[in-house]
Amino acid sequence: MIKKIGVFGGLGPLASAKFVETIYFCGLQNVANEQELVEVILYSKPSIPDRTEYLLQGKTEVLFQELSKGIEKLISCGAEKIIVCCFTMHYLIPQLKENIRSRIIQLPSILLLEIIKQRKTVLLLCTKGAKKLKIFEKDLLWNHASKYIVRINDDDQELVHNAIYKIKKNDPNKVVSNELASLLKKYKANILGAGCTEFHLLSSKQYFNSMEDNFPSFIDPLITIAESLVLPKS
Repeated sequence: MIKKIGVFGGLGPLASAKFVETIYFCGLQNVANEQELVEVILYSKPSIPDRTEYLLQGKTEVLFQELSKGIEKLISCGAEKIIVCCFTMHYLIPQLKENIRSRIIQLPSILLLEIIKQRKTVLLLCTKGAKKLKIFEKDLLWNHASKYIVRINDDDQELVHNAIYKIKKNDPNKVVSNELASLLKKYKANILGAGCTEFHLLSSKQYFNSMEDNFPSFIDPLITIAESLVLPKS
């Protein structure tokens, strides 16, 4: 069992902070006391430039330096495994050295594996950067998961991208909720795939039982990871 985990956050800051809360919410359901919980090291740096903007413009070096420095800080603090709380940033992970790369729990892989397990028709939601850079298609699990996945058209992708930035600013209002519910119905999918960590701000509300009942459900890899960091009740 992992004793100490690192979270590279700030991408955006509310989503990574909520992820830490989710880890402990899950943990407290399964341990006798808080002393048994996993140690979490959060490195949150919101000043890192917009990943979609920089990567689509080919400005990879600045982001890669930030990624490398952040991971080095977490490792120096003793992190055994690391979660980079941004799907779009995963575009740069293959450029890391193998001994560093092996410490990272890769979100696209976790999401695709969960999709394969659930065998539901999934509407995959992500930034336009992640879509254009084929973040998911480059994963080894894509060929197995793709038969369950529905991708949206370019017009709807713009709508989703804008919704992500509204959620990022802590504005997941009724309009955003209704837009996502409408897309799920339009594409005849069963469930939403959280291909951007900002959606954790919505899926965690469901998980904490504080979201309205009619909001569509997510497959969220951050929740999958949080649940994996605790031992099941005996």
